Amino acid sequence: MNGDAGAEQRLHVVAMCLLALAFWVASRAYQGFYHDSQLYTLQALARLGPADGLAMDVFLRFGSQDRYTIFSSLYALAIDAWGVEAAARTLMIVGQLAWVAAAAYLASSVLVGHARWAGLALLAGLPGFYGAGEVFRFAEPFLTPRIFAEALVLLGLALGLRKRTLLAAAAMLLALALHPLMAAGGALCLACVALSPRYPWMVPAAVVAGLGAAVLVAVVAPVGPLRLFPPEWLALIRTRSEFLLISDWDAESWECVITTLVALYIAATTAGPDRILRLARAGLTASLLGLLVTWVGATLFHVVLLTQGQAWRWSWVGTVIAMLVAATQAPAAWRAGPVARTALLLFAAGSFLKGWFAVGLFVLAAAVWAIRNRPLPGSMGRAMFLGSVAVIATTALGWAGLHLTTWPYSSEASPHMWAIDPLNRKIADGIIPILLIILFFRAANARRFGRIMAAAGAVALAAMMLPSSIDWRRRFVPEELPQAGAEWRRVMAHDAEVLWPQNPIGTWIILDRRHYVSLVQSAGILFSEGTAAELMRRAQLTSLVNSPRMVFGGQGRSWMLNERAARSVCRAGGPDFIVAAGRLAFREAAPPERLPLPTTTRTTGSGWATHWLYSCAEVRNTPVQSPALAAGITAPADTPK
Repeated sequence: MNGDAGAEQRLHVVAMCLLALAFWVASRAYQGFYHDSQLYTLQALARLGPADGLAMDVFLRFGSQDRYTIFSSLYALAIDAWGVEAAARTLMIVGQLAWVAAAAYLASSVLVGHARWAGLALLAGLPGFYGAGEVFRFAEPFLTPRIFAEALVLLGLALGLRKRTLLAAAAMLLALALHPLMAAGGALCLACVALSPRYPWMVPAAVVAGLGAAVLVAVVAPVGPLRLFPPEWLALIRTRSEFLLISDWDAESWECVITTLVALYIAATTAGPDRILRLARAGLTASLLGLLVTWVGATLFHVVLLTQGQAWRWSWVGTVIAMLVAATQAPAAWRAGPVARTALLLFAAGSFLKGWFAVGLFVLAAAVWAIRNRPLPGSMGRAMFLGSVAVIATTALGWAGLHLTTWPYSSEASPHMWAIDPLNRKIADGIIPILLIILFFRAANARRFGRIMAAAGAVALAAMMLPSSIDWRRRFVPEELPQAGAEWRRVMAHDAEVLWPQNPIGTWIILDRRHYVSLVQSAGILFSEGTAAELMRRAQLTSLVNSPRMVFGGQGRSWMLNERAARSVCRAGGPDFIVAAGRLAFREAAPPERLPLPTTTRTTGSGWATHWLYSCAEVRNTPVQSPALAAGITAPADTPK
């Protein structure tokens, strides 16, 4: 009997692991040079070239976040040894493995038995977005130092819970060296864990005191980054990154934040093991302090350093903790009585909704949870529970109806994805993973048949997703890269600036030259007023190709280069060369070439297309044939509002 029980338990573990693996692969397949990975690739490449080459790209010239991390140097060494594609792919895989290992180590430090694997499955299956705007998520499927800093933070927390203080501090220091913004929240959590329960007030008191001192210096005696934002700089930042200030957050942003806070509040106030409670309280404290610093330092006073610090990002570690401990705390909370069940059902109903409706249900769930221990008439408790059942049933049916009616899918490019691709998109909100995890967990605890079905279902799910969701052999930068653009590079000075519309990563990787202006580069305006001013000038000069709205907000349209746009862009102060997707009425600087377009998402393949290279000096020297064209070269540029 004991042998049968042990085998069934191992079967359950295998089932949960395969389920987590399927979710992880489906939602975190390698996405190539996407999002901030483009900027970190530029920073690494700049370290390998001459001082007046990529290092003087407008993103880096006036200062950037590169000065706060050692990652670019390590990435540059990998690129020098393996090439840019292999380095990005290899380091991303290493980062993913490190993240999973650290998360598993943390889970083993706070969870036991089946709950450990259920917690890891929740981490793998839920979307992982944190903070405002769904801009960032933990364990991102592209290369940045964030994934390594996150892994070190999780490792440090696990070591802290195990009383290995020196090793925990070392892990946090290394995380700070890689990505200070991500590591700061983890360091606060570690301090809360170490000081709890004897001195729980020390960390909040220290943060509040530091916040007050920073604001006082910025207002009374500004020095360095401890100063207030000039209005023009702040206006550009708010256009480019509306998630930085709490006053600019929309309903979806608050939904993401409130979900984490309420989940941590319930977990931290539910009876459970001491380690779980300490970890949940630490995550809740760090998340709340991050919101406080963002509200006071960035939103109310607009202090440069506190805005650049983006303290709202501290909630990422709280999000991870909430998902991990839910495997133990959610069942315990359910057993706390009918009022507690009402709160959990309201929380679950909010998960099916979006926007202010979801926020309202989460807040209501927290309010109901707060009165769970107060004496209430039996009829009132039953009425609240039945009402919450009706709410969740209604929202679940509405969610199912919406998703089922949008299921049909077809694709000429990949017809085999008719079922897989919709499923991958449907698990993005986390509802399907939660339901499957609950089903598998309950079935495995019911009887042998349930355990076998759980394992079989997990294997089938993994087998269905693995072949179609990811292809690690596909290259995002083709092998022919060293030859691509070789003729063009010969006619360009190494310090030339190139405008290749919508393709800065192509300019940096393929042409090994500075890019003139793009939305990607405008991410640097938060860390440099000089970058903000120069990019605005360039955006206005190139407004016939990329308007300032597009450069700073991703809004509006990007236009193809034609003769009128080329003459406008190539005025004094413009780029040295332009790359066009069609032939223009100018003498070419080099023969046209078929160049690869590096893939930036896993859903679009890397392709090749013919492009033409033109020197702006030649464009300026070519007479204008049409008076109407001459009159229309300079167009009024729109400005971000």
